Amino acid sequence: MAQIRIAMLPVEQWQEARIIKFRYNYLDRPCAATIVYYLPCEIYGDKHDKDLINNRIEESLRSLFGEIYVWRRDVFFDNIKGEMQKIYDGGRQKINFVVRMLPEIPVEQYQNYVGKDIFAYDYHLNIQLDFFGQLDKFNKDLLVTVPFPIGQEEHISWGADNIETL
Repeated sequence: MAQIRIAMLPVEQWQEARIIKFRYNYLDRPCAATIVYYLPCEIYGDKHDKDLINNRIEESLRSLFGEIYVWRRDVFFDNIKGEMQKIYDGGRQKINFVVRMLPEIPVEQYQNYVGKDIFAYDYHLNIQLDFFGQLDKFNKDLLVTVPFPIGQEEHISWGADNIETL
């Protein structure tokens, strides 16, 4: 009799997964698409505004694709990511999707930033496609830019360093 062993991950490896489903319209026929990404779970009180990060990613997708459906799943056990890989990836064709986040500076504050470095942050995600054609003739890279409040840079930069895509 085969046994299945499911072990709990150490607390520092816990993650929050976001699953986003939508229709991908940039091929010869629209197809279902999924993005799955992970951010660290901050156990002892949230130190970073993950809702801001998630909202910026979701808003960028809405601007490109219209309606999207979002689920959240906690990853506390060692089998969860493997299951998600089988369900949402499974060898499907991928589009490389970059969400470039740029700080939004109110006009009245421009003088405060003269001569200072201002950074953009790239979030690299994979779009998994349910597409049965050939992607060779289509662009496999997609870039969208979205603003974030300049006062929230700490959270955005943390997210860019810690996001993990399926």
